[in-house]
Order: sequence, then structure tokens, then C-alpha cells
Amino acid sequence: SPHEPSRPSTTRVARKVSGRTEASEIDVNLSIEQEPGPKGARGRFRFVDRTSKTAVDMTNPGWLQVTSGWAAVTGRGRIGDDERAFTVIVERADPLDERGSSTLTILGEDGYQLSRIVPTNTFRVSPSR
Repeated sequence: SPHEPSRPSTTRVARKVSGRTEASEIDVNLSIEQEPGPKGARGRFRFVDRTSKTAVDMTNPGWLQVTSGWAAVTGRGRIGDDERAFTVIVERADPLDERGSSTLTILGEDGYQLSRIVPTNTFRVSPSR
């Protein structure tokens, strides 16, 4: 996916992505962190899109990758009524958006894809490397 460019990853530092917004069309609540080492991430991601009437709930995050202004976490949860694996990607300035908007993208194991513009500075990513 163009939202998943090759980026260096490390397991030697603690990583975290968080953010929350309640906008007219979407609600987002994200708090995922991962300690140094091989253990998986912990936390939760909840997303409601009133336009498509879709609810997404990641309750079992697996691996968190971060770099400056970008984070991705892959895990398991529900998209609508279906349990499945998916990846959540947040970008402070999406290079695929001509305005460089902040975006949230969800990619499901079965080809499911949903991408929404979110208010600037909705998400905090650390460390910013």
C-alpha cells in the first residue's frame, strides 16, 4: 500500500501512538504502546464512521511501528460485525493527499480499505525518529 512505505523499525525503544477526536463524521480514540523488546503492543483503537456507518475496534494490537509523523499498528479486532486482522495507519501529513492533510487509514486482511482526513495534530507519535 502507498500508505506503508518502507521505514526503518526498531525494537530497542518504547513506542506510542495516541489521539482522540470527535468530529461531525468520525469519532476516533487511539492509545497503543509497545515496550522495548519482542513483546507485542497493548492498548486499544476505536473508530466510528457515521458516513459509511462503520465501527472498527482493535482489541488485540500486535506490532507498533513509528517514525516522525507516522505510525502503524497491526492487530485483530472487529470491522463492523466481522472479526479480522487489520492495520491502522496514521499520518500527520499524508504525502498522497495534495493538501498534505492528516489522515487515518484502515487496511483489512480481505482488501478492506477506509481512509479519512482527521483534524491536524489529532495524533501524537513517540519517539519521533
